[in-house]
Parts: sequence; C-alpha cells; structure tokens
Amino acid sequence: MSDITKEVEQIIQIAPTYLRLLLAHFKWDKDALIEFYFEHGKAYSYAQAGIIDPMDIPEIGSKNLVKKK
Repeated sequence: MSDITKEVEQIIQIAPTYLRLLLAHFKWDKDALIEFYFEHGKAYSYAQAGIIDPMDIPEIGSKNLVKKK
C-alpha cells in the first residue's frame, strides 16, 4: 500500500491523505485513478470520491463565508 501511494504521489502530486482517499475510491487501482484524474481533473476526481478539496474550504475569518440571517 505504501509503495502504491508513493508511486502515484510522484505522478499526481497531492497530499498523501487525499491520495489515499482517492485510491480507496478507485479500489487501490492506481492506473484507473491516474487515468481518471488526468482525463477529468482534480475537482471532478475529488467530487466523484466524495472529497472536499481543502483549497475550497474558506479560512476562519474569511470574508467569503456565507452569513446567516
């Protein structure tokens, strides 16, 4: 498992935690993950795996947060 994550991490270059979540979604089929990722992109790959991209989460105190009325 560690060898697979290291190998795919060199190609895709995302955080190991998110890489493991993507690999789990693709049932640890590294070739399927790599092909899907490069065909559809990061955002769609994350969405298909039910992962929220950490870059999309607003920081605390950010003005981009939706205010409740």
